[in-house]
Amino acid sequence: MKTTLFAATLVVALTLSAAAQKKPAVSRHLAGSDHQAAGWTGTAVPPALCNPCLFYGGDINTADFNAAGMSEENTLLIPNSATYGNFNVPSGSTVTITGMLVNIQASANFDPVTATYDIRSGVTEGDGGTDIATNTVTATVAATGRNFIGLNEYTVAVNLSTPVVLGPGAYWVAVTPTCTNGGLDGSCFEGRFFVSNTTTKANNVHGGQESEHQMYLNAAFFGLTFANWCDADVADFNQAQCNSLSFGLMGSSSN
Repeated sequence: MKTTLFAATLVVALTLSAAAQKKPAVSRHLAGSDHQAAGWTGTAVPPALCNPCLFYGGDINTADFNAAGMSEENTLLIPNSATYGNFNVPSGSTVTITGMLVNIQASANFDPVTATYDIRSGVTEGDGGTDIATNTVTATVAATGRNFIGLNEYTVAVNLSTPVVLGPGAYWVAVTPTCTNGGLDGSCFEGRFFVSNTTTKANNVHGGQESEHQMYLNAAFFGLTFANWCDADVADFNQAQCNSLSFGLMGSSSN
């Protein structure tokens, strides 16, 4: 049985002793304010690391009651917990992906040396579909300047080891920052990383190519295999909170 999400206004602390006793609860980072989202007047300016920017889902709106973060981490505390976002290649088009990025909220010192990227097709509830490309490579990190209820946000970008060509269809991607060098970085034992959602798609680039409600969590630590974040058995997110992910793709397209 899937574990019900533990709702909290700040980072949920998970201990190794608790993990040994029972399956840990999936955690998230959720706004506790009563502020509602205002409309945005952006000019389609993605993060500087999205270059050349093929797609960007949009920024988190930190003033929105529906702003949230979802587990996206590979640390000595929580290994291999990845949230996947959706991207659709339009009919008649072909894209070449050269890089990927996500916006991460970090609870501790955040300086991942590497991150793992993954590209998949055919993902459905409980099924990871077909793995197209995955690797662990050097990560580039830049602060976004945003802070979401105590956590600073950073853009984590990677270059693919080999460009990936995708034809028309639906794909799911993840970029998971790694913190496993415990001998050098004590935050790897306690830090939490959350990928931001986006509710207003502020500063998106072709944001409409992300299907709604298609974010999946794959995390054996929580006992979940490609579980949809909109599933009430996984999280108590509303439809706005689990709608879209703040991530981007670098590359080019051709018709």
